[in-house]
Amino acid sequence: MNESLAEYINDGDFNAFFRSLELVIKSRDSISGFCEKAGIDRAMLYQIFNGERVPRLDTLAKILKTLGYNLKVA
Repeated sequence: MNESLAEYINDGDFNAFFRSLELVIKSRDSISGFCEKAGIDRAMLYQIFNGERVPRLDTLAKILKTLGYNLKVA
């Protein structure tokens, strides 16, 4: 996750980061179960995974928090 986020910061390619995020979510839970825990819409999450939508910062924060990650700005 850290490496794919660093790549995004360097090249602006959200797709690699969200592919990694999708794999982490699916390894821990179903998409539906995860969305219920995170309080986000399942269709929106699939749009993010497919590169059809760039999430707002609050949505990204919800996703990372639900996964147990912290978002730090350095």
